[in-house]
Amino acid sequence: MRTARTVLSYGYDVACLSLPGNQDRSPYLYHAGDSDFFDAVLAHFRPSYKTTHWVGFSFSGNLILQWLKTPKEITTAVVVSPVTDLQKSVQRIDAPSQWIYRKYFLRKLIQLFQDKYRQHPDIFQAWKNVCQASTIETFDQLFTCPFHGYATPADYYHANSSVFHLSSIQTPVSIIYALDDPFISPEDFTPKAITSNPFLKIMATKYGGHVGFFRSLSEGFQYPYWIMQEITVHAEK
Repeated sequence: MRTARTVLSYGYDVACLSLPGNQDRSPYLYHAGDSDFFDAVLAHFRPSYKTTHWVGFSFSGNLILQWLKTPKEITTAVVVSPVTDLQKSVQRIDAPSQWIYRKYFLRKLIQLFQDKYRQHPDIFQAWKNVCQASTIETFDQLFTCPFHGYATPADYYHANSSVFHLSSIQTPVSIIYALDDPFISPEDFTPKAITSNPFLKIMATKYGGHVGFFRSLSEGFQYPYWIMQEITVHAEK
């Protein structure tokens, strides 16, 4: 919400999206390829605005990049700490050294599942053992893959990783990430096919972690202002 408040302070209108099944009572829970609904959102807002700018973080950053593998009628997109290679990011999160992050994200995923189970026990009963998952990959193996029709986690990760489409994006995109991000590696963004794409602007900071970029108590987080700078550049063209 801090980014939404910053963008609002510059005089822009803002719409905040929730992933399908996240904050509703539908018998559904999103997965890493759920970007089709972006088309409906764009169709709703595009006629009313001269420019439209999309912003995503981490998981949703990958969703936006996946969505942009085919041209879209938007002005620009800014993504912060996008997990573009799901297989590698899950391996990094599941590493013993990242147990704090893994515990946090796994708890969030299990809470989402439990909410759906309480709302629709007849539908989610078959996967209730996912609450015992101790790694992200196990969660995906026990629930995400069978629920969404993927044979294995490897199939799921490959099908929904935007890293395989970055070189073909034809929409102006700014990617912001930190070199010390525990889930992202520079190798995800440095292949020549990606760096030579004129539509991609890739910015890496030395420090910032995963969606961190905290400057100081007085300045707070820096990324909302970086996002605003990128939006302004394209809005003025």
